[in-house]
Amino acid sequence: MRIRSTDTRDVTTLSNTASYCNGTHSTTYSDLGDSGVVHGETTRVADVVIKNYAERSARGEIFNNPFDLEKTTYDDTSHYDWEHHFTGTCSGANIIAREGNSYAGDVPLRLEFEPDGMVQTLHILAGTQAWGNVVSPEVMGGENVHDLEQTWRMLAHPLEGFHQFLHKVRSTRSFKRQLLSLGEFISDSWLQYRYGATPLVHDVMNGFHAAVVPVFTDRHTARGSASAPLLEEEDSVAVTDGSRTGTCVRKSTGERWVRAGVLYRHHFTVGDRWGSSAHNILPTLWEIFPYSFVADWFVNVGDFLAACTPKANVEVLASWSTYHGVYNYYRDIQVPHTSTDPQWAASGTSGFADHKERKHVVRRPYASKGVTLRSNDWTFSKSKNWLHFADGMALAGQYLRRKPSAPPPRTVRKRPWNSYKPWTSRPGFGV
Repeated sequence: MRIRSTDTRDVTTLSNTASYCNGTHSTTYSDLGDSGVVHGETTRVADVVIKNYAERSARGEIFNNPFDLEKTTYDDTSHYDWEHHFTGTCSGANIIAREGNSYAGDVPLRLEFEPDGMVQTLHILAGTQAWGNVVSPEVMGGENVHDLEQTWRMLAHPLEGFHQFLHKVRSTRSFKRQLLSLGEFISDSWLQYRYGATPLVHDVMNGFHAAVVPVFTDRHTARGSASAPLLEEEDSVAVTDGSRTGTCVRKSTGERWVRAGVLYRHHFTVGDRWGSSAHNILPTLWEIFPYSFVADWFVNVGDFLAACTPKANVEVLASWSTYHGVYNYYRDIQVPHTSTDPQWAASGTSGFADHKERKHVVRRPYASKGVTLRSNDWTFSKSKNWLHFADGMALAGQYLRRKPSAPPPRTVRKRPWNSYKPWTSRPGFGV
């Protein structure tokens, strides 16, 4: 293993300028040391050097080694200008104006994140998903057979929910009940689209791919991924350079995600591609279990069952998981300039803006698997969180509309909209 590190920095000094009545200028340079202006980056890499890597890899040799890269970029820039103007009587050596942009006070430490266990959770989520995708079928044949009746009814009566909505609106004159009917129609149509029409389109496309596209190799890669919610912290602290007091605003953000993979050798059969092999039985049973898709929002049960189910004639060649972290730290110092002398007028602020970005990439030569809670983002910064929220509201609406004595609907992962009843037209009501 070879470790190399580079460190490049450019430190610049700041200046203050004074003007005198006789027309001369005096410039004073101030070296602020660690608080000065810094541009540059540091890089640290720990990797395994493979001799003749390209040639050996082209022959099919597999290399799966640990890797660690950490790159930090510095960008600290002086900013803001200030001016002092003398309004009294001026003679030869008296100062009539002075200006500058330096800040010589102490700089507060950056707002660093505390280590947590999220990275290991991401490795488990991504690794389990990758192991579950080994010999993953392109079409879930068992699930499609189970939902065949509902799928056929959706194709035969595509406007069934719309017809029911029109009948309910026509049969009541209550504005409140019409709004309730509209809410029922929206929630049912949303679930039909999300878990009926969309999976059906995907099944058709994947079925065409499984029937037409040939496979030219027996080496395959199963992949998985997981990401953590955005880290974000911000605070404000007081700063001083001896005579003036200002404010330092500190902000930190962090993004973390993991990609995992499993390289394996396997000859796919027709059953493997169409989801009718023996190892698809347990995942299919979980898929058709009522509300299993809701459980998968919070715990990776489905991926774990698929990962732990034995698969025949599979030779695992390598597995890995790679962590990516991008952290940004900001500091912005502003010190206002004031004057208690009535002959001086002060304006402006001084300070500097500081930014540090740290990128960390770590590859492990194995992929973990296990059951763990998902790293859901409750701030709804990702579109999938809004989709899950809409799904949950629609399912809650369906559940609340049921009578207490009625049995729960047979809600499955892909078709939780099966509470529809066949529509029959009324005489005299043309649709």
